[in-house]
Amino acid sequence: MATNRWIYAKSVVDNAVEHYLTDPHSEVAKEWIIRAIAEPDYTDNDGDDLYFSYVPEIKKWIRVVVSGDRLITAYIDRRPMKWWGIPE
Repeated sequence: MATNRWIYAKSVVDNAVEHYLTDPHSEVAKEWIIRAIAEPDYTDNDGDDLYFSYVPEIKKWIRVVVSGDRLITAYIDRRPMKWWGIPE
């Protein structure tokens, strides 16, 4: 099952060329997005799949929004630091 999540995560990012050309949050590295989808720290669903992941490289949280197999957006989110802090 874990391998399938990594394959799915990579396919979402590989199909997201337009995200990197048009999204103002393009400072979020592809590797971080893949990791957030494959091994999220927290998930939620508000009609779209929300993946939250702490990125130790930048000491911040990112939020990745996916609908089906399409990346909607990925950005640095300040609120999870208040909610969850830094994961152990």
